[in-house]
Amino acid sequence: MLSNILKWSKIDVYKLLTKVEYLLRLPTVRLCIPIEIICKSRAIGV
Repeated sequence: MLSNILKWSKIDVYKLLTKVEYLLRLPTVRLCIPIEIICKSRAIGV
């Protein structure tokens, strides 16, 4: 597995990382917005 990754070009790795990041960001953005609001409101409250 590692040897296969090492054979990839930097562009291929970058493309894979951006795809993974994009897929991870879709659900996390929806979760992070309310979490961020809660954290800010708590920070202001404290």
